[in-house]
Amino acid sequence: MQLTRINAVDRARRSSSQRKDDNAAKWSLLTKAHQYAMHEALVEIMQYVRISKPSDEHEDESADQLPNYQAIQKWEHWREILEKNNRWRSECVNTLIQEINRQRDLDPKACILVFSESVYFLDVVEIALKNMHDPWTATMF
Repeated sequence: MQLTRINAVDRARRSSSQRKDDNAAKWSLLTKAHQYAMHEALVEIMQYVRISKPSDEHEDESADQLPNYQAIQKWEHWREILEKNNRWRSECVNTLIQEINRQRDLDPKACILVFSESVYFLDVVEIALKNMHDPWTATMF
């Protein structure tokens, strides 16, 4: 009887660990799907980004960080590739550009605020604004 109980506890622990791995894999897939929905190039750059949780002491520190010089070089190269052949285009970015153009037609002096949970998506938007038919100067804050 004791042996059966130990085996059951051991199986429960293993299945709990396996569930955690399964949940992590599911979250990873969901995150990638979200990145693809915003822009397919986000999946590429996120390979080089270190996701860190801000410590209690530094609550305002960025969560998406390029951890080393090599990652920064890859990010710069990624931006250059986006600018070539209109690779910055995606359904999400095209919709945003259409809305910006609509607002500019209504009020040429309009100011528009674009925000995103991904600083890398904002990189794509910045490139898109510079490459519009009638370019818009992006001001970064």
